[in-house]
Order: sequence, then C-alpha cells, then structure tokens
Amino acid sequence: MNKKIVKDITIEQIIEVCCYISLPLLSLIVATLVMSFCLSGEINSNINNVSSCGIMFLNFSFPMIVILGVIPTFILIISKKCTGRELGFIITKKSTYLILIICIGVITVCAVCLERQSLEISLTMIIIHFLCVAISEEIMLRSILYYHTKKMFGCILNCIVNGLIFAFIYHSNEEFLPNLIIRFPLGFLLAYVRFRQDDVYASVGIHWMYNILISTI
Repeated sequence: MNKKIVKDITIEQIIEVCCYISLPLLSLIVATLVMSFCLSGEINSNINNVSSCGIMFLNFSFPMIVILGVIPTFILIISKKCTGRELGFIITKKSTYLILIICIGVITVCAVCLERQSLEISLTMIIIHFLCVAISEEIMLRSILYYHTKKMFGCILNCIVNGLIFAFIYHSNEEFLPNLIIRFPLGFLLAYVRFRQDDVYASVGIHWMYNILISTI
C-alpha cells in the first residue's frame, strides 16, 4: 500500500481538479439564475423566496443534481473508463446500518419540527432540497474529486484537501470563521467516512442529516 503523503502530481491532474472544482459551480450559478427567471420572470437566488415545492425543486434542487452530479459523473466515466466501485457508487454492507440510523435520526428531527411548526419554508421542501444538496455535493466532492485527489495525496492529506474545498470554495459566500471551525471539520469527516466506508452513501446520509439539523434547530 502506498502511504506517501504527497504522490507524484502532474500538471494534467492539477488542471483536471481545478476544472472539476470551478466549471460545475459556475454552471450551477448560471443555471439557477436562468431557471428562476424562466419560472417566475425575475432572478432569485434565495430558496426562502420560492412559493412552492415544485418551483424550489426546478429552480434549485434539479440543477444541482444534474450539474454537480449527473454530468460530471457521465464525463468521468466516459473519459476515464472508471467503474461504479471506484466512484463509491456500490453500497457496502457497513454503510447500510449507518444509513438506517441516519434515517431514524431524520425522522425524529422531522417529528420534532412538526410539533414546533416554526419553519420559514415547509418541512417537505427542506427534506427534498437538502437531500438533493447532499447527493449532488457528495457525488462531486466525495466521489468525483475524491477519485482524482486520492491519486495525488495520501489518505489524511486527501481528506484535508477535500475538507478545505468543501468549506472555502463550496461555502465561499459564508464567513471565514464558521467555515474554519464548522464546515472544514465536517468536510474532513465526510471525506474520511468516504475513505472508511468505501462508498458515498454514508457521507450522503451524514450530510443530509447535518443540513436538516442546522435548518430546523
């Protein structure tokens, strides 16, 4: 097993990683703005301003799934001939139990929220949208980018790099300190879970649970 902290890195690898980081995010911004204008006649980048679950899905959730998940995965499979197992798409037995626990946790949180009835947007919208967010971001970060960067760095450094991308690029519009003390450790944890479980399903579940918790508590 190669335990080198930094492996042999080529210019081609760096360019590929930079493209997979920047191009989908830029495309997502454009797609979200265009979709909002087509659906409502005005540009809207705030999910709290949507009027229905359907518009929220078309305006925010669907573009994320397609641009951060489907298209990059298709490109990577075609260009690199990589397998579903290499991308973490084959669920492992140990992830099944963890996902079951997470689902129970989500149901519990939802039950508490229904009792409180104090959310800005409906609980259904929160559950659907943040599941889409978790799936799309985990596919991009812990599947596609992870596939590339694990060839460049050892396990721990790869998790650190992945956490930094998650915190400071995918949440670049947030304040520095919360990104450093909350989102960077979370990104590191999700990458490490991806490494330990050898699939993306557990990290999707944890990410989904985290998003629901911070949105409802």
